[in-house]
Amino acid sequence: MLARIILAMTTLTILLFILLLLLMTRGRRGIGYHRIVTVSLTIIDIFSDIMIAVIILFTASVIFLHCRSQVARPAGFTATTFFRAEELFERIHYKG
Repeated sequence: MLARIILAMTTLTILLFILLLLLMTRGRRGIGYHRIVTVSLTIIDIFSDIMIAVIILFTASVIFLHCRSQVARPAGFTATTFFRAEELFERIHYKG
């Protein structure tokens, strides 16, 4: 999902940049390309800011989840290990 978002924003940014280059090389008569250039640069700037924010949030969430999983479960400890230990404790406790 994240890869699709980044790919879509990158594609739109590249297409807007190509449009900007085409408009700049076309000439000044009857186009009013200064306004189009300004709008295109603004849109490219917004897309690049959004892409950077998405990448930073994704990286932070991956680091957070990785750290959380390391704290919650020591190496080699699984849910089945816990349930087996609890079951063994109950057998010993109720039989004794």
